[in-house]
Amino acid sequence: MRNYVLLLLLIPVFFLSLPTVSSVYAQTVYLVCLDPGHGGNSGAFNPSYNLWEDEINLDAANRLKNLLLADGKYRVEMTRTDNSFKSNNDRYTFCNSISADILVSIHVNSSTNPSIDGSMALYFKPGDKILAKQLLDVLFPALNNTDWTFTNFGLSKYASGVLLKSDMPAAMMETVMLSHDGEAQLLSDTGETSRREQVAQALYDGIEAYFAGNPDGGGGNGGGKCQDPPCRK
Repeated sequence: MRNYVLLLLLIPVFFLSLPTVSSVYAQTVYLVCLDPGHGGNSGAFNPSYNLWEDEINLDAANRLKNLLLADGKYRVEMTRTDNSFKSNNDRYTFCNSISADILVSIHVNSSTNPSIDGSMALYFKPGDKILAKQLLDVLFPALNNTDWTFTNFGLSKYASGVLLKSDMPAAMMETVMLSHDGEAQLLSDTGETSRREQVAQALYDGIEAYFAGNPDGGGGNGGGKCQDPPCRK
């Protein structure tokens, strides 16, 4: 009789210890590979403000990384963490090697027409297009707050090695036009409420929206080698 009573007392404790569906979902971890474009003082350049694209890309990526890590359901790796130049092969090979769930390549754009400004997203594979569209759908409205015309240049299929050879959904985000002097002036500010922070916040919000609609990571061949369970299966 004593053993029977003890068993009855232990059963509620056992069930209380089981995680709920909502708590498991809250602990889901996605592995995001951030790719700050260019490096080594390359990419677009605005001589009026002495701004190189690669420096802006890296700063925006670091800000985005901080937002993702603070969220608690992301792990983040970056293809570069300093001003060193990385080839396309370096970039997709790294993201593939860690089995990232998504790859987001961060760029600022440039044009021979310095009067235009705006955002666009590049993709190649079908899974890329889903990610690129979701990011752009959030990014463009968030940055469309300038005193000049800010254009949505839309989605474009682009045969970059980063997009061609990545195992996971990948998007190359051309966030703004560095060749526009008004935009370059905004980008020269490195404060906590700067244009760079706006770019990072918009990309973070886009990534959040993407995973909300694609909780399994979008069907790529990544998988996120999560090292701190509980992790996405």
